Amino acid sequence: MAHIDKQLFLSESAVREDGNSRYLRDQLCRIDCFIQRELARMRSIDNDGQTVNGVVLNDADADVLADRTLQRARPSAVSDEKLARIESRMTAGLAPLHQTGALPPLELLVLEFGLSLFERDVLMLLLAPEIEGKYRRLFAYLQDDLTRTTVSFDLIFRLLCRDFEETLTARHSFGKKSPLVRYGLVELERFGDEAYLPFLERSVGVDDAVVDLVLNQYELDNRIRPVADWVDIDQIDAPLTLFSVNTAKNLENVGHAYESHIKGAGNGEQRRGLTCCLIGPSPSVTEAAAAVCRTICVPLLTIDMAVTSGLKQRIDDTLMRAVRDARIFGAALLIRNLDVLFEGRPTWEASYHLSLVNRRLSDFKGMSFWGVKEPLPALQGLPDSLLEVRITAPGFETLKAIWKRELDAASIVSDTISVDELAGRYRFIPSQISTVVGQAKSICIVENGKDEHVDRWMIIESANRLGRRKMGDLACQVNPVFEWSDIILPDDRFAQLLELVDQVHFRQKIIGEWGFHKIFSRGEGLSALFSGPSGTGKTMAAEIVANRLEMDLYKVNLPGIVSKYIGETEKNLERLFQEADQSHGILFFDEADALFGKRTEIKDSHDRYANIEIDYLLQRIEAFDGLVILSTNVRGHLDEAFTRRLRFCIEFPLPGEAQRKRIWQKVFPAQTPVAEDVDFDFLAKQFKFSGGNIKNVALASAFLAARNEGQVTMTYIILAIRREYQKMGKLCTKSDFGRYFSLVPQEGVS
Repeated sequence: MAHIDKQLFLSESAVREDGNSRYLRDQLCRIDCFIQRELARMRSIDNDGQTVNGVVLNDADADVLADRTLQRARPSAVSDEKLARIESRMTAGLAPLHQTGALPPLELLVLEFGLSLFERDVLMLLLAPEIEGKYRRLFAYLQDDLTRTTVSFDLIFRLLCRDFEETLTARHSFGKKSPLVRYGLVELERFGDEAYLPFLERSVGVDDAVVDLVLNQYELDNRIRPVADWVDIDQIDAPLTLFSVNTAKNLENVGHAYESHIKGAGNGEQRRGLTCCLIGPSPSVTEAAAAVCRTICVPLLTIDMAVTSGLKQRIDDTLMRAVRDARIFGAALLIRNLDVLFEGRPTWEASYHLSLVNRRLSDFKGMSFWGVKEPLPALQGLPDSLLEVRITAPGFETLKAIWKRELDAASIVSDTISVDELAGRYRFIPSQISTVVGQAKSICIVENGKDEHVDRWMIIESANRLGRRKMGDLACQVNPVFEWSDIILPDDRFAQLLELVDQVHFRQKIIGEWGFHKIFSRGEGLSALFSGPSGTGKTMAAEIVANRLEMDLYKVNLPGIVSKYIGETEKNLERLFQEADQSHGILFFDEADALFGKRTEIKDSHDRYANIEIDYLLQRIEAFDGLVILSTNVRGHLDEAFTRRLRFCIEFPLPGEAQRKRIWQKVFPAQTPVAEDVDFDFLAKQFKFSGGNIKNVALASAFLAARNEGQVTMTYIILAIRREYQKMGKLCTKSDFGRYFSLVPQEGVS
């Protein structure tokens, strides 16, 4: 089967333009002959010149309309002779082009979609007004209506059919299963206000994309341009440099399977094209499909169903146009994010959407890819021969080589940049690494005025920007501001936090180089539990860890996750982790006992599904390839089976007297005017506050001091402590306030 060479077609080729121009000129001459023949017929039965006026119907007109023999009067012999000469010339000119495959676009449409000669003439008739304006006036004259410049079915049959039998047969070319309609080459519903008219009086149009193609002005159809694009496969590396060894081997096997499939089709076997389901993140899926296409030497067209599902345009219409373009150019088709048609939908609706995809691909003989994040559910209608390849990132050593190659290509040399750190920290595919390096140079221009001296911070910031996700109502990004020096903890707890950071830093060395990946059957991620009373520094510790690791921190919005409807919580969690998988950030579940509470005895269906949510979340955290931090005020509220699976469980106790003194001394910024009468020893000994309470008191006392344009004195601190006691529901007693009790207002004092 001949196809259009996309690169040649889109290039500027004078030879191609001249050849197509001659072809179109001959085709227009044929249309002229059809029109001349019809004019001769009309005039042969219109002796008084009154029938073609569109206003008056006289007796002679009625007689002509009633007499079938008069309506099919003898056509012009001159037009027939001219038509025969043109067709003979065209046949001779097309013969050598059939051998080379360099046919005009319209002829390629005829071959690819199996159009009849009548259907080819229909397309040319509809194209004529797009090429020369005179045809609009002629069509209006032929249809006895000067306001009607479009082509009606009646006009098509009068011009292209010689008798009644041909007309009846020709009507089949406009059925739903006909090539013209099935592949959207013509538009039957283009003129919506004609739906009430009889069939013959309705207008028919040609699709804009067909017009552009035939006139050598091809662009993606405006109706699919927001969701479709061509992939430059020449920029794609070999599979072994893009993915893990196992993934690369599987992709190469897919290429071999397609080549065998093509050989079978070349031997005359009628078979559907090959379909491969690629499982992984969307960027990886695109590169995997492009790598296969580069191997088998075919172009790649992609459509994104995640965008399509949000448009008013029908999904079926998008698929039709994408498959049509892929067939015209002999391209492979990648349907990205196909799973959005299935997830969160009833089985019947998901199966219906799958049937739409299958119907459009049923006679597609090329290579098609389905891009999904997770394996497809067991739905009715899945192809029996569906291939599946799970996309996994390349190994540590390969990633190091890619980072080094991209940094060298960008002439970035810095002692602060370690390819070992970058390869271990980010599981990017090569195109993403290239994007990170390019963006880092842009950051350098903003910071330094030129793209020289790119340092480690710029690379890390660029990588974080690429991975940064929009979590919607599921999580919000937290900007970490705290450092190690800001937190006061017992030495052992402080050491545990350092160990947590080290495990993230050296994870790739241990798992990759030292072979520990063999014992991580459920995943390579980290999980940690921070437990302790409110205000003891759990959230601060999460920010410190994120700051130290230079990673984005996403605080999970539990009200947006937990749903009262059965099954909705799991769906929200899946969405959360799918986004987090691409973010290379840290997930922080604050007050996690709302999700990870103890499993209950099953008394009704809601108890059973609540336990399912816990089990699902345990599995998802273990499969997550990043760091998950959970916090709870009471560790005992969490399910024991859950805490056993966590790598770290760090207890945050209420601070002792010595620690409280350090907190009091550090809580006031250096710029704050603190009076000498502030007794930190007394405050640490008398008030058994958490760090959060102390921060509240310090802030409130600063506002009191600012209002009175003075320093932060002991008086203001005592007044702020009184307010904190009121919030906590405690009485201000003399035993607590001691010698400063007189500073406490007497209302509410015991």
